[in-house]
Amino acid sequence: MGQYDWKESYQVVERALATLYGADDATRRGALRARLDNLRRAKVLGVNPGKGQRNDYDRAQICKFLLALEFEEFGLAPAIIARLLTTRWETFNDIIERAARTPRDDQDVVLWIHPNMMSARWRKYSEFTEIGDFHTRKGMDEFYSWLRAEKPGGMAKSSPRACVFNLSSRLRAFDKALTVASMQEPSSSE
Repeated sequence: MGQYDWKESYQVVERALATLYGADDATRRGALRARLDNLRRAKVLGVNPGKGQRNDYDRAQICKFLLALEFEEFGLAPAIIARLLTTRWETFNDIIERAARTPRDDQDVVLWIHPNMMSARWRKYSEFTEIGDFHTRKGMDEFYSWLRAEKPGGMAKSSPRACVFNLSSRLRAFDKALTVASMQEPSSSE
């Protein structure tokens, strides 16, 4: 993802995301498009273009769509995703840049967030206390130790939870889907 500093049309981005998430044409035009519209209305991209305007997305906005859909896979609501991406974008962008530069599969950057979406409100903590990544066996071992650790303030001697995915792999798959989608002619129903 780090190799392009150009804009891409909404139709191309939508087709690439549909490929990445296994959505057929009917699903892309229905459920996926509705999901992307909800994310835009929640201002996940920072702006919400008006009706009738051509939507061209830059690299950061495309990455935000990709992260937002990954977070939705974990059940996060668009409003929470928007707040997370807005307040922590520099951290995410740094991790994305590292993930985009991984030279080999065995050095993939794995992204994780430690969510507290429900209990943080009554405990007066941030809903997202930690965001991180790892890309080595040692990093994986440290992450596993973190997962096994007992944290104060939670359920009696409970260990933390995390949402985890291989960001490098998702970026590679999306790059391939974006390349194919940019070569396709838009259909009349788009």
